[in-house]
Order: sequence, then C-alpha cells, then structure tokens
Amino acid sequence: MELRHANHCVYKIRYHMVFCVNYRKKLLLDIELVNFLKNVCFEISERYCFEFDAIGSDGDHVHLFVGAEPKYSPSKVMQTIKSIIARQIFKKYPEIKNSFGVVNSGVMEVTLEQ
Repeated sequence: MELRHANHCVYKIRYHMVFCVNYRKKLLLDIELVNFLKNVCFEISERYCFEFDAIGSDGDHVHLFVGAEPKYSPSKVMQTIKSIIARQIFKKYPEIKNSFGVVNSGVMEVTLEQ
C-alpha cells in the first residue's frame, strides 16, 4: 500500500468492512455466489475508484479491505458497496432476498512516526 496523491492531499485510507448475512445463515458457502460477489466488487472499484485489497468470505459473512479517496466518508463507502452488492445479488439470486445485513467493526491500529 503506497501513498496516493490527489490535488491537495496525500492519503492512504483503508477500511476493514464486514457484511453479514441476516440471522447468520450460511449462504456464502456457494462458490458461484462468492465469485459473483467478487466480480461485483471489481465493477464497483472501476466505477467509484475504490481499491479492494482483499475480499474473503466465511459462510455467513464477507470481509472487505477497501481503500477510498478522502472525499468519501466511511459511511458513504459502506452504503455504496452494500447497496450495489445487495441489488446485484438479489437480482441474480432472488431466493436469498431477506438474508443480508451489515456489521461494522471499529478496531484499528494507528502508528505515528515522528
């Protein structure tokens, strides 16, 4: 991860987001669904200039390690990603319509060098 340069700032912003399936149902064990989710994430990265450094799933939740520009707040990044992923998944897999939610974990480690 390198520093990114914009017009008036230099930044390296990364968010660890966890999206959970409602009631922790084991819906993400299907490899086809997980691959579809990864493809949707890559489409989002091209459209919104987000950087997905890692995408992983564990049956009932998905971990996303995402980089974004400073103009996007963490809540806006999460809202954009979740709404597009949910819309695309529900369009292709309507049988899982009422089984997707979101959880945000706030544990981060900050290192400052003097």
